[in-house]
Amino acid sequence: MYREWRWGADENRFWRSAVMPAVLEWNPTVAAEELRERILATAAEGAPVILPGDYGYVAALPVQSPRLATLLQRLPEPAALWVKDSECLRALGVEIPLALQRLLNRAWPLPLLVLLSADSLQKQGFSRPAWWDSAVDSGQRLRLRHPEHTVASAIAEVLDVSQWLIADTGLPTVEAALDLMEEAEALGISAGVLSCHVRPSQVCFGSRGWEMIEEGAVSREELAHLTARLILFVCTGNTCRSPLAEGLAKVLAANRLGCSIDELPQRGLWITSAGLCTSGGWPASAEAIQVAAEYGVDLNRHRSQPLQPWLLAMADQVITMTQGHQQLLREQYPGLGPPPRLLWEDGDVADPIGAGPDAYRACAALLREQVERLLAEWLAS
Repeated sequence: MYREWRWGADENRFWRSAVMPAVLEWNPTVAAEELRERILATAAEGAPVILPGDYGYVAALPVQSPRLATLLQRLPEPAALWVKDSECLRALGVEIPLALQRLLNRAWPLPLLVLLSADSLQKQGFSRPAWWDSAVDSGQRLRLRHPEHTVASAIAEVLDVSQWLIADTGLPTVEAALDLMEEAEALGISAGVLSCHVRPSQVCFGSRGWEMIEEGAVSREELAHLTARLILFVCTGNTCRSPLAEGLAKVLAANRLGCSIDELPQRGLWITSAGLCTSGGWPASAEAIQVAAEYGVDLNRHRSQPLQPWLLAMADQVITMTQGHQQLLREQYPGLGPPPRLLWEDGDVADPIGAGPDAYRACAALLREQVERLLAEWLAS
């Protein structure tokens, strides 16, 4: 069970009431359902709930509160809509840009304040709810937030958080945040003293991509990876065909875009590879390294990685070398990730392992031809 006490009983506090805010000490072994009724009762009073967040404590405000405007004025940061996942936005009728959809699928929640540009909110038939003006900025960009903390995530699983606005207090203790809100009926959930040293990043998403407004806890490089188109090449051991395809794709894409390989995610492409039957950590075969170098591809530092469910789920395209790989993916990971497609539409790319340099050269030539075809498709969309 959680431990409860009352905060603010000191008669010298500048705000006093016969009723004082309740503070619950968070215990990760307690089911979030036990908190749900307390939170809903607090919302029924129109009062805020103070939760641990990723930048100190956050104030969660019920959108139906008759005192919402007053509560917002007490906060040092503007409020955002609490968004658990993409379904929350779809239910609202908001059009989700592709880059934001990837972010929500791959790494949400994050210490991030998302601004959704007005062009995503002009969908025909979109009806603005009553709380709208409290969660948009002067440019009519909708603010979205989901603090990266165990407590916030647990509560979001049992509560309709789309009926709540959320704002950072920037304060390290639940007591300080409760003092800020000056609400006797407020509820605080304490997780001890929290860090307030690094602010959440602010990023604007729109139909043309994203723009970093303020770089904070999430770097540009990290955000670029999380929003880029993820191309995943898959073979058996991830030591011959798929590393060759990955390396060729990176070199060809970088040449086409006029950037370095390391800059590809910032240009919208994240290219990697994995094996269906490997324990991981194996270098590329000597022949693959030799033939790759003839195409300007360096595989010396490559180490095989086994295909992981999380990587498959994050991918935009999964490209296999053979029909057997496709079938194995469907059997082992039904419904996970996009439907696998063959690299070579006319048949299988044969495994060159053990067949000598000429077989590797023939394999690399076929891989390059097919990757060039796909590259035109990636860059056109």
